[in-house]
Amino acid sequence: MSAPAAGGARYHLLDHWRGFAALWVLVFHANRGRPDLTHGWLGGFATHGWLGVHVFFVISGYCIAERAAREYRQHGTARRFTLDRLLRIYPAYWAALIVTMLLNLAGALVKGQSVLDPAVLPAGPAQWLTAALAIEPWLDQPTYLLVAWTLTYEVGFYILAASALGLALRARRPWIGFAWAGGWLILGLIPATHAWLPLLILWPHFALGGVVWLAWQIAPSPATRLASGTLLIGAIYLCSRLQTAAASTWFGFACGSAWLMLVLRLWDARLAGAGALRWLGWAGTFSYSIYLVHAPIIGKIGNLIDRWPVLAGQRVVVLLASSTLTVGCAWLFYRLVEARAESFRRSLAARPAPPT
Repeated sequence: MSAPAAGGARYHLLDHWRGFAALWVLVFHANRGRPDLTHGWLGGFATHGWLGVHVFFVISGYCIAERAAREYRQHGTARRFTLDRLLRIYPAYWAALIVTMLLNLAGALVKGQSVLDPAVLPAGPAQWLTAALAIEPWLDQPTYLLVAWTLTYEVGFYILAASALGLALRARRPWIGFAWAGGWLILGLIPATHAWLPLLILWPHFALGGVVWLAWQIAPSPATRLASGTLLIGAIYLCSRLQTAAASTWFGFACGSAWLMLVLRLWDARLAGAGALRWLGWAGTFSYSIYLVHAPIIGKIGNLIDRWPVLAGQRVVVLLASSTLTVGCAWLFYRLVEARAESFRRSLAARPAPPT
């Protein structure tokens, strides 16, 4: 995990990847619950937007590998790494929970629905606690915020990454951390292990992002980075064929996304600075806010637009209008909540690590 020179430069195009994934998931949920757009490229794009979640997992794996390597170089601690990651997701998530509750309460009052309905507010202490920690799937509780199940896996990924970092820091041997993470990857590619640790189902998606990061660090030239990364991703994909057909389809898409991230990094500066793609980078800066708040907002906005007679039956117009307004709401959420939480987190991360 020594600091490389050119290979260690920031991957600016990741913001564009984040923006693409967030908007794809948003359009997918905007299209749910109303007649599908079955014609043209927009219909296919909206129908398959759920795959954007798997792009997010690959991006997350890249970022966590990079963050863990930084902590290792700074002689930090696994505890500080874990705290940094939890502060990244929880403050904005808690605010999104409040937004969801307020919208559900408003909708219940309009429809004359009881506020005690579990669809309006969590029912009982167990649901409140699991919703606050985003761990509902692990305790067989219904997920309150639609996208919170992915955060459940994120928290699990952080714990596994922190354990790899802790082992590497204790031994002062980075390869031990890689071996630990790689061992979990191998287990994740064996379907029989998913029953005793469901986290392993998606750990390989996360590990793919780490592979992209690793290939860019260990290889001395762009050509060898591309070759080594392609071999690793290809080998992981071939191993994934041991899974069920559906899981292999998801994972195949994740592998393809990881490979594109590897290849496109060769032209990172040129693509990130392209005027035609700047809007994706802009969306990527608040992609987490888009992801968090779009689900409770977009359905209600779409229902309101549907009430306008002039727009009745105009499925494409309703889809685009509701998506655009939801992005505006997410940007406001970002400015008021996420950006401030990130400023606080970064101020903590800038402090020197405590002596060990």
